[in-house]
Amino acid sequence: ALQLCCLCCASVAAALASDSSSGASGLNDDYVFVTPVEVDSAGSYISHDILHNGRKKRSAQNARSSLHYRFSAFGQELHLELKPSAILSSHFIVQVLGKDGASETQKPEVQQCFYQGFIRNDSSSSVAVSTCAGLSGLIRTRKNEFLISPLPQLLAQEHNYSSPAGHHPHVLYKRTAEEKVQRYRGYPSSGRNYPGYSPSHIPHASQSQETQYHHRRLQKQHFCGRRKKGGLLINHHADQSLNSFCQWQSALIGKNGKRHDHAILLTGFDICSWKNEPCDTLGFAPISGMCSKYRSCTINEDTGLGLAFTIAHESGHNFGMIHDGEGNPCRKAEGNIMSPTLTGNNGVFSWSSCSRQYLKKFLSTPQAGCLVDEPKQAGQYKYPDKLPGQIYDADTQCKWQFGAKAKLCSLGFVKDICKSLWCHRIGHRCETKFMPAAEGTVCGLSMWCRQGQCVKFGELGPRPIHGQWSAWSKWSECSRTCGGGVKYQERHCNNPKPQYGGKFCPGSGRIYQLCNINPCNENSLDFRAQQCAEYNSKPFRGWFYQWKPYTKVEEEDRCKLYCKAENFEFFFAMSGKVKDGTPCSPNKNDVCIDGVCELVGCDHELGSKAVSDACGVCKGDNSTCKFYKGLYLNQHKANEYYPVVIIPAGARSIEIQELQVSSSYLAVRSLSQKYYLTGGWSIDWPGEFPFAGTTFEYQRSFNLPERLYAPGPTNETLVFEILMQGKNPGIAWKYALPKVMNGTPPATKRLAYAWSIMQSECPVSCGGGYINVKAICLRDQNIQVNSSFCSARTKPVTEPKICNAFSCPAYWMPDEWSTCSKSCAGGQQSRKIQCVQKKPFQKEEAVLHSLCPVSTPTQVQACNSHACPPEWSLGPWSQCSKTCGRGVRRREVLCKGSAAETLPESQCTSLPRPELQEGCVLGRCPKNNRLQWVASSWSECSATCGLGVRKREIKCSEKGFQGKLITFPERRCRNIKRSNLDLEETCNQRACPAHPVYNMVAGWYSSPWQQCTVTCGGGVQTRSVHCVQQGRPSSSCLLHQKPPVLRACNTNFCPAPEKR
Repeated sequence: ALQLCCLCCASVAAALASDSSSGASGLNDDYVFVTPVEVDSAGSYISHDILHNGRKKRSAQNARSSLHYRFSAFGQELHLELKPSAILSSHFIVQVLGKDGASETQKPEVQQCFYQGFIRNDSSSSVAVSTCAGLSGLIRTRKNEFLISPLPQLLAQEHNYSSPAGHHPHVLYKRTAEEKVQRYRGYPSSGRNYPGYSPSHIPHASQSQETQYHHRRLQKQHFCGRRKKGGLLINHHADQSLNSFCQWQSALIGKNGKRHDHAILLTGFDICSWKNEPCDTLGFAPISGMCSKYRSCTINEDTGLGLAFTIAHESGHNFGMIHDGEGNPCRKAEGNIMSPTLTGNNGVFSWSSCSRQYLKKFLSTPQAGCLVDEPKQAGQYKYPDKLPGQIYDADTQCKWQFGAKAKLCSLGFVKDICKSLWCHRIGHRCETKFMPAAEGTVCGLSMWCRQGQCVKFGELGPRPIHGQWSAWSKWSECSRTCGGGVKYQERHCNNPKPQYGGKFCPGSGRIYQLCNINPCNENSLDFRAQQCAEYNSKPFRGWFYQWKPYTKVEEEDRCKLYCKAENFEFFFAMSGKVKDGTPCSPNKNDVCIDGVCELVGCDHELGSKAVSDACGVCKGDNSTCKFYKGLYLNQHKANEYYPVVIIPAGARSIEIQELQVSSSYLAVRSLSQKYYLTGGWSIDWPGEFPFAGTTFEYQRSFNLPERLYAPGPTNETLVFEILMQGKNPGIAWKYALPKVMNGTPPATKRLAYAWSIMQSECPVSCGGGYINVKAICLRDQNIQVNSSFCSARTKPVTEPKICNAFSCPAYWMPDEWSTCSKSCAGGQQSRKIQCVQKKPFQKEEAVLHSLCPVSTPTQVQACNSHACPPEWSLGPWSQCSKTCGRGVRRREVLCKGSAAETLPESQCTSLPRPELQEGCVLGRCPKNNRLQWVASSWSECSATCGLGVRKREIKCSEKGFQGKLITFPERRCRNIKRSNLDLEETCNQRACPAHPVYNMVAGWYSSPWQQCTVTCGGGVQTRSVHCVQQGRPSSSCLLHQKPPVLRACNTNFCPAPEKR
């Protein structure tokens, strides 16, 4: 039977490294282990045995209407809702084609185990899986894509992963690249030169549709023609293309009438084994087709140097080899060319013993007869002197694999390219096809790839190659058609480019020159205004504006394109740099080049410092000028215009200036009374005013005299006036006119003009510099004149010259001083010192300290040695005034100097004085159980006879340890029930006599005893005693008869206090 075999390749954004270290629940950010369980629609557990769903045969009756699975991965809880998918037709059949066109048709029994659905609570999700033997398929969420499949035993053993009996672990891959891979199902191709030799005759061809591809040297090696051959149809479909190619090559006959043994098609199409669209197939070949007229042929997709392994793999199939581990005792090991997963073993590939047996078996059959004859010697093939990686660097290899924009990954993604070449195209990710970099590829500083390892160059390694400039390109087009544009020539450091630690090319890669310096038409739009006007048709924040140049910017921003919206009060930087050739500022020769203002002399040469003299002669000495100057000191009445000077047309270097600051103003008008500045008693603001064929700069500030200046020449006569506003401080004026020759000019000899080379001094004494070389035009070989006097055709070509290209002596380079350790009273600061040396055309780099002078700069120094100002010195806080509740604590605050001496407080008034005391709370006071409401004793009766009133109070009190009552504010007893006692009652003394009868003899009268001061432990009672005679106080009573006013009370012992 005819057998076909295909080799597939995929690109991934991250490797599924088998040596990843992680726990049983996951490996890394790219895939994790999960254990799905079957649940019902509500999410309730049904079973962890999910394999039974694949045991049902295909029939509408057996198909379950829906399935639900649940598992957790990457921090998400995924609930899959699935329904049967009719992915296979009910009339599905398998047809097997055998010898002589015989066919065998089968209608297999297909299990109903294909489902589609979505993830619950994710409307944008989709799921497509097979449940034939667990879950296998694709799960797509809003943010990610996942591939799920049963966990292979090999992967579980690698990570020492086990699960409970009856559970079925799966592996869930996160798809994060443009092209996805499953390591244990498909594989990417890898590449390395294979030094084998076969005596067979193998022609090779490429499809006619292919455009330029890879390096031209490669094209010459494996393309033999581009004309479309009759009957040869090549497209993305690998099966159809192979059939067409095999049929086409069968008719090829050599010049000597002999046929080739084997035909190889190299194609630039992205082929696919089963459809006419790009996919991951790399090659296609018939099994055991070698030496057959119609089957000794293979198709191979050209992906760069790895193409060698595609050819080797597909040729192996054509020799009768099948994949290792498929019907033979060899393992599916990495590094075997015929492994189903063609991945290098540390970047090295070899043939397995099974492949050798297949080849030996094929060569012993009669079919191999075409390989027995000795081929005609066509000459000794000369192999390249360099390794492939030396000829084609890593960037070139990346371009072959991933396209013209690809280059070696440099995003901090550390991988050994000698095992897998990682490339970067766009975004912040790198990708690989698991193909190692070619032998000899640079993999680090002074390191290269050898036998899959990144090793030092050693004695056999390449020597450093210093970069050399390519030839200068042709001059670019001028950036302007008039008014002075810029053109440039450029060269590249690629002839050769620096390799293996070689130096980069010295000097600049681009030189500029002014062009089209002829002035533009008077009515043409200013070049900067043209650039602003380009934005008139573009919306700015949703609106359209008319843009005009805005030039009132800082000097360093002159070469940015600032534009102001017309009739609006805002401006904006529309571009980070103006177009080359734009004047840096009006009426100046300097122009902007690549966003930088470059000096231009009056000779229109870049970098020239040439200036015009007062009469406009470039590099002149004022010898052709006649100067006029004067002083105007007349005084006039205020608020009137008075002429100062009349300056004729053609004047240059005009300057009008007040001698001192005054309240008057300068004005300018024409002879026809047309005012250009400060006319009609309207004062103009300072600035630039273009009139009379030149631009006047009007300066006026509050502390400097007014000044007018114009370079000229003017094209009309101007009258300069003063608008008097007080005393005239004096006005100085001056201007220049070209000299007029009187009579017949003397005969002049013929002047000779020729170019001469002028060189500048070397700007550096060591470390490599450039001498500027410039062609200047000389008159009579000694006077420099404008370059227009010399012929442009004979102008010599100049370019900078290298000078002092030797290393500078090593020297000490100190860093910045650190911050002082103290702000006063003497601190320290330090700095780092390193020995550096500048090598030619390189930055300073650190070298051994022994190369620097013996004496080193100071590394530590004193700082802030001045005395500290007086400041407040704080003493410690005292103890809190109360042991519980809110109290106060205090401290001592003194004004002290730097020597800790106490100073008057007046010397510290510049600093806020700290608080002397503050509140403190050590804790809430415990609840007092001894508080109670206590009634006082009754007061005396309000009357001494008859009916009266007596009163008493209820107070919040506490009974002390000695029985004394301590009174507190009433709020302390707010939570204690108050006794309902009468606080007032009537009292009835003896009856009052009808007429007052007063005892004529004085006597003592006593009040009732007051309440005892304590309830136990011995207290005191008091009463008042008064001497009364005839109802009035008296002093006639006998003292020895006075009743006592004090007596002891409640002398019984107090009970012991309660313990708390």
